[in-house]
Amino acid sequence: MNEKGITLIALALTIAIAIIIAGVSITIATIDKKEMDERISTTELSMVGEAVLETRTKYELVNEEAKNIGDQISETMYKEIDEILQHEGLQLIEAMEQYVVLIPGIGLKTLGITNTQDTYVVNFNTGEVFNYTKQRTKKGTLLYLRAYSK
Repeated sequence: MNEKGITLIALALTIAIAIIIAGVSITIATIDKKEMDERISTTELSMVGEAVLETRTKYELVNEEAKNIGDQISETMYKEIDEILQHEGLQLIEAMEQYVVLIPGIGLKTLGITNTQDTYVVNFNTGEVFNYTKQRTKKGTLLYLRAYSK
C-alpha cells in the first residue's frame, strides 16, 4: 500500500508540473507572437519608406515628379491622419494634395511591394509613410515614419 501511495503522490506531482510548464509555454508563445507582429509591422513600414525614397530618387534623376503613383488622399483621411499624429506631437508636413494612398496590389506594386495587405498613405516629397490600415502595432507603436524633411 505504501508503494501505491507514493505512486499516486508522484503522479499528482507530475501532473501539477506538467500544468505549470504548459501555462508557461502558452504565455511565452503569446509574447513571441506579439513581438513578431510588432517586428513585421515596423519592417514593412520601413520597406515602404525605402521604396518611396528610391522612387523619389529615380524621378529626381530624370527631373520628373513621382506622379500617377497612387490615388489622391481624401480630405477626411488627411484630417484623420493629422489628428492621430497630433496626439503624438507630430503633424503632416505638407498640404493634402501632396499625399497619395497606396493600396495593396496596385499602388504598392508600382513600388515593388507585393507582400502586404495594408494600405499606406505616403508623401514622395517628405518621405512620410503611414500605415493607414493598422495605424499602430499591438504594442501601441505608431506606424508612421518620415524618411527625410524638405
